[in-house]
Amino acid sequence: LICTPRLPNPHYSPELSAKVTVIDFTVTMVGLEDQLLGKLILKEKNELEVQRKTLVEEVTTYKKKIKQLEDDLLFRLSNSQGNLLDDVELIEVLNVTKKTAQEVNEKLAN
Repeated sequence: LICTPRLPNPHYSPELSAKVTVIDFTVTMVGLEDQLLGKLILKEKNELEVQRKTLVEEVTTYKKKIKQLEDDLLFRLSNSQGNLLDDVELIEVLNVTKKTAQEVNEKLAN
């Protein structure tokens, strides 16, 4: 049994999702270009494809790191008691977050 919805991104209930397999056949031009470029580079120059994959993994790691630091900082800000300037630990976390964000942005710019 195959069902094709008219909605581009349908949401199914957990009960239905547990009973069926949902396959997304949506293809974007950017996704296709990335796949084709990867295949071409892999065939022509394997070392470039390995380098590209490594760079993509590094960028993803950096973005996750920034997100974790932001979440930690927001958590500490929301749970801070009293004057924010008196909370030494919060100020240290803020400084670490700022330094790390600058380092990550410099690495992503290069």
